[in-house]
Amino acid sequence: MSQSRRDSLTTLDAALCSPVVRAAPPVTSGFTNAYAGGVLLGDGRQAFLKASGPEFPFPVLSLGRPLAADTDALGAGAQNDHLIHFDLRPDNLLVGRRAGEVADRAYVLEWNWVTLGPAWCDWVSVIPAMQAQGHDLGELMDSTPLSRSADPHALDVWLALLAVYMLVCFEDEPPLGATMALRRHQRFYAQVFLDSLATHRGWL
Repeated sequence: MSQSRRDSLTTLDAALCSPVVRAAPPVTSGFTNAYAGGVLLGDGRQAFLKASGPEFPFPVLSLGRPLAADTDALGAGAQNDHLIHFDLRPDNLLVGRRAGEVADRAYVLEWNWVTLGPAWCDWVSVIPAMQAQGHDLGELMDSTPLSRSADPHALDVWLALLAVYMLVCFEDEPPLGATMALRRHQRFYAQVFLDSLATHRGWL
């Protein structure tokens, strides 16, 4: 399954960096011409980054906080020339095969949060979930040019930003109409992203 996810995103990388895609402004829910790093730091997350260390529910985030604030590492301009899904996770991937095919492929679903960012954003976003399922982080990072050729520091900044995004408001009541499991989901994925960040930085 991890190979089909990787191959699917490698195929998308080639398709979503075409001149037509780059010429069109990203269409996002509530954001116009927004880049991935800036979107993740909206909605009060900048203030969260400035909170005192002991208030963080995961001690390792105190180490990751400077990384999350370093949005310059994600680049502006040329590196943000890819249309990205921006909400890629296992439940937004359908893995299967059509009649006559000999290998599985992953179909990417639910394109509700499309924006611009580095080509590797979506792939690196699903790596932590695969690591949590027992896959080796280093092998996943090295398995495709999407992450193998990326700036390691930028990858760490992205993982830290995702963790911060999940931790904001995780103790609040869910929005009206949302499942009560939403906040448990946030906390779980915050831990998953922080585990991958700590592994990649050599903190573990």
